[in-house]
Amino acid sequence: FARFNSNLSIYGASKSLAKAGTCTFLFVEVVDDLKKNGNSLMGKGGAGSYYSPYFRQTGDDAEQRYTVEVGILALLLKGGVVAVSLNLLVLYAAIFLAFFRSNSKYMISIGFMLVVHTLILFIENFVIYSIYNFLIWFFVGICFSKNIRAMNDLQIKTIFRRKITQP
Repeated sequence: FARFNSNLSIYGASKSLAKAGTCTFLFVEVVDDLKKNGNSLMGKGGAGSYYSPYFRQTGDDAEQRYTVEVGILALLLKGGVVAVSLNLLVLYAAIFLAFFRSNSKYMISIGFMLVVHTLILFIENFVIYSIYNFLIWFFVGICFSKNIRAMNDLQIKTIFRRKITQP
């Protein structure tokens, strides 16, 4: 932590950093904590935490934190490089299938939503049990379905109409 003590200026006017809404220091803190404890590959598990010099200095939150506001860092903290790699691999595969192996604009739209979700993981996006995350993984499953990817726009529209109009 000597690096943090000698570089407290990266947190510099710490209150202004918090007000700016930037989470870039979280990347440094989480990665350094995982390296220091030798948990980079597999993470620290479901109850894992990391030490935050920033929050210790400012007192805005506990210095021992159990979650991270940035989705990719939360995955890294809990499951390490393995969890991050598996998540990104599955998301990238679903996006590829939606864009390049589907026959409808609906599937391409789902692929676009997954691209946005993946990008937002690097900025924020809590990893929690929510309807949002349920739908993301539901859409990932749809992208992996050969039958749904083979449908054209008219066939997909027919499914929606049939389900809505029939009691």
